[in-house]
Amino acid sequence: MNRIQSIVSLENPDNTAIRLYEEGLFYKAYEYSAYLFVKHIKSYQVRKKFYKNIAQEVVAIGFPKNSFETVVPKKIAIEEEGKVKILQLNATVATDEYKQWKENIPLGNSKTAVKEVFTDNEKCVLDLIRNFRIENKTPMECMLFVSEIKTKL
Repeated sequence: MNRIQSIVSLENPDNTAIRLYEEGLFYKAYEYSAYLFVKHIKSYQVRKKFYKNIAQEVVAIGFPKNSFETVVPKKIAIEEEGKVKILQLNATVATDEYKQWKENIPLGNSKTAVKEVFTDNEKCVLDLIRNFRIENKTPMECMLFVSEIKTKL
């Protein structure tokens, strides 16, 4: 079982705790844990990504590890299992509410989340840049080209 598959398998609507996974410099919460975190602790931007290896969309939030103490209230009981922090909330998840919340999050990643909208002038400049063969140009020609681009912008 791969990592995301094992994480998703631990997430279910009966969870009353939030599981935060240490990933590099961040803590991340997935699925129901992400929902509980956003609803009861702090609102963060939620991302939805489709994982081919499990053929499923997964939602997640993340925040820097060094901000843990300022983000998570001190009154919440915390357990640790290796690189996983478990925040005991004793909160329940309304399955219908969770499903609606998840459906309203747009699917996307860094490559498709940004829609490209360029003016005709910007498209012209992009074409000039694409067609400029820097490997065949002198430093002076490159400098003149940059000057031309600046005037067009």
